[in-house]
Amino acid sequence: ERARDMLITRELINQEALNRGVIANPAVQDQLEEARLNILVGAVFDDYIKRDGVTDVELKAAYDQVKGQFEGKEYKVRHILVEKEAEAKAIISKLKAGEKFEDLAKANSKDPGSAVNGGDLNWMNPQALVPEFSKAMVALDKGQMTDKPVKSQFGFHIIKLEDVRESKVPTVAELKPQLIQMMAQDQNWQKAKFEEMLAKLKSKAKVQ
Repeated sequence: ERARDMLITRELINQEALNRGVIANPAVQDQLEEARLNILVGAVFDDYIKRDGVTDVELKAAYDQVKGQFEGKEYKVRHILVEKEAEAKAIISKLKAGEKFEDLAKANSKDPGSAVNGGDLNWMNPQALVPEFSKAMVALDKGQMTDKPVKSQFGFHIIKLEDVRESKVPTVAELKPQLIQMMAQDQNWQKAKFEEMLAKLKSKAKVQ
């Protein structure tokens, strides 16, 4: 409905501009042409950057700056989140008595994203978790769970570590869109690239 209203509004304005003759006004024509040129400049520059405006050397330099964020270990972990410490302690007692972690997570965890999956958070990077959780998690051995509740801003956690592996570091090609976006945030870089693009265009053109 909104899209339909926008189309109707656009057509009404177009027709009224024709009826009033403002579309033929030289000042209006100049502004329309300027707006069109600005849009084309932005579109051409974006396409230039995406296709061939970034060298392999630039990509490698940007990649070296961020690849450290992906290095390290990943942890396959489950947790049960409850509001009160007493609840967490009671659940730990049940786990030590032989009850299944997955069943207790489904029945008690306040984390809607993982409770339905038996508390499974899948593979996690410690940096993606709150510090208290990460600290307790990395201190566990494979197959071990925390014997005391871990307090965070969300409540009290019981954490079980299922597996550990080395993180898979993405390749330059896989990160290329993000790397270009990162470089494009530097206005000086953008300016230099725009001037580079113009120089290339002028070198190919026959200006009389």
